[in-house]
Amino acid sequence: MFNQTQQYGEYLSEQVVKDIDQRTRSGTYIYFFAWVLIGVGTGFHKTEPVFFWVITTVLFIAGLFRLGSQLYFKLHPQMSLKKKTYLQFINVLIPTSVYSYVFALTFSSATFQQLFLYILMTIFALLSAGTSIFAPRRELSITYIAVLTVPPFFAAIFSDYGRQLEAMMLALYSIYMLVQAGRLNHEYLKLIEQQFQLNQLNQQDGLTGIANRRCFDQTLVHFWKTHIRTKAQLSFIIIDIDFFKAINDKYGHAAGDEVIIEVANVLSSSCKRETDLVARIGGEEFGVLIAINNFEQVKSMAEKIRQKIENTKIEHDGQCINVTVSIGIATMIPDHNKDTSELYKQADQCLYRAKENGRNCIEGIDKLTPQNP
Repeated sequence: MFNQTQQYGEYLSEQVVKDIDQRTRSGTYIYFFAWVLIGVGTGFHKTEPVFFWVITTVLFIAGLFRLGSQLYFKLHPQMSLKKKTYLQFINVLIPTSVYSYVFALTFSSATFQQLFLYILMTIFALLSAGTSIFAPRRELSITYIAVLTVPPFFAAIFSDYGRQLEAMMLALYSIYMLVQAGRLNHEYLKLIEQQFQLNQLNQQDGLTGIANRRCFDQTLVHFWKTHIRTKAQLSFIIIDIDFFKAINDKYGHAAGDEVIIEVANVLSSSCKRETDLVARIGGEEFGVLIAINNFEQVKSMAEKIRQKIENTKIEHDGQCINVTVSIGIATMIPDHNKDTSELYKQADQCLYRAKENGRNCIEGIDKLTPQNP
């Protein structure tokens, strides 16, 4: 079965990137406007116009870059989480470094001392807000706090203007924010885990305990996007219990449920790899997604499943029920010109051929191999 730990890891990574993206949207403009307000309000733009406009330009470009990154995320949803995370770090740390640098200058240069109170207020506001905003990713919170406070701390320690007390207060507040970051991160992870567990319950088939159709559809989309990037093969096995209505009519619906449960158990025991997903996708229909394998290996696995089900004796009220299944297989390499319905359609057509050929057999199509006319 598809590994739940792996599912949780992927769910957590996607949720963290999504949440940070939403939480940091205000940073597109807040750094820029705060600096302009401070510079113009104190008259710094007149006393040090070159420095003021350089910082203004850097923050403006950083804001545009962040806005562009967010738009790019929306236009390219298949973009890897690693790249998104990397861009998020850049977008956060560039303006943070600028404010840290300016704050450090207020401790070491008389020219910048007129900015001290306002930059100090801004830094403390950024620390408080950022600790909460970046809670989903603890390493980003820690890096953010360090970049924002370490340079000013050392500038204050070695200042010629007697700023050692400010340095100690800054260090104390930074430590407090680090503790808060850890606590908030723990609470966030606990909430995400609860959401994941609830989501898992909603994606589990009530009768068999395996994945349901909703989980199957979501996982197929996820696999499809992943394989577009990796250019790897993706296979889909669709399994249908032969003459299931006749079983219900002859033995009763309780017996039919027993048959469905037993078939699900066979599939689960036959597909144990982390990259396999077994799901009940219809009344007596099952699907298996196989993310790593070539067509012949998939066909061999399907044949073992068919034989195992055929040889399984299902007992119900002292009666022995023998069942068989028909199987359709499709293998292809996903690309941007197709969608998941193509894979499903091919496998379903193969299942239809298997039923036409007398049932209890396998039909498959390998889109990687030229088909005979």
